[in-house]
Amino acid sequence: MQKTILDPHRLVKVYRCGEHVEVIQTAVDPKPPNVRRFDATHFINCDTGELFVARRSDSRCESPENVMKTVVRLRRIINANVCPKRGDMMITLTYDPKLCGGPMRDAERVMDDFERFRARLVALYGRFEYVAVIEPQQSGSWHLHVLVLSGLFPVPDLRRDRKAWYRLNHSIGLLWAQGFAHVRSLRDCSNVGLYLSSYLINDGTKKRARLHYYPRGIRIYRCSRGIIRPEPQTMTAADALAQLAAAESALLHQQQTIIERDDGKQLQTVRYCYFQLAAAGRVTVVNRDAVSRTIIIPSAVNAYVSNALAADDAIT
Repeated sequence: MQKTILDPHRLVKVYRCGEHVEVIQTAVDPKPPNVRRFDATHFINCDTGELFVARRSDSRCESPENVMKTVVRLRRIINANVCPKRGDMMITLTYDPKLCGGPMRDAERVMDDFERFRARLVALYGRFEYVAVIEPQQSGSWHLHVLVLSGLFPVPDLRRDRKAWYRLNHSIGLLWAQGFAHVRSLRDCSNVGLYLSSYLINDGTKKRARLHYYPRGIRIYRCSRGIIRPEPQTMTAADALAQLAAAESALLHQQQTIIERDDGKQLQTVRYCYFQLAAAGRVTVVNRDAVSRTIIIPSAVNAYVSNALAADDAIT
């Protein structure tokens, strides 16, 4: 296994997500202050008594630490549950403006419509596990991506049988009853979590351009009860690397992120390594060489908020 940027003697958090493994090592210097919520609009530094105004926003793009937490959590859930070899698929459900009187901008109705669609699928094919992700378009209209975690029904290859593929989309669209359905097999997608989570926040080559489409408080995804939610294991980096070496894992990417305030004071260092297990079969090397970058935080922002931002922002 290639040498990593991890300090072997320090503790790491290990997330095992199916065939994907993330190892995160965080070094905080100096120690962040003891910050607690004081009231609905303020935090208090319990060591100094200093009050900080709690930021509130109408758009998720103005609270990136919350967005990154959600995106990273979603990516891990998807990779821990999706198995393309099993026949898992993704169904994209969009609205026909002619049926709903214009662009669909009611997120609550979207999820209600999804529940009715899911009930119809269950009546026809039986129960199944799923991850449903809501996504806004630039026009303000919502649509859904539904990951179906079973070979619920065969998905024809578009390149080999275009007519059968169109018939399937039409029949699923009738069950949706709100517009159009697009069914895609995931058999050729090696990292579904990365693909979908990146698509949710990026607009082509513009990183995070989609964030301002999400209103504050929107629930981006929901899962069925049987979905696994990965929890981290804590161990030394040496033990984690030994386990990964025994499993013949491939190191695909590693990155070090340094978080500094604009006055030059260093707050935190995050080291991140991403591995893929040998059982995954074909492995595409992304970037084995260590990438280093620095995030500058305004000095007015306390270290507590900075650390929360950096830990998730550093691994997206």
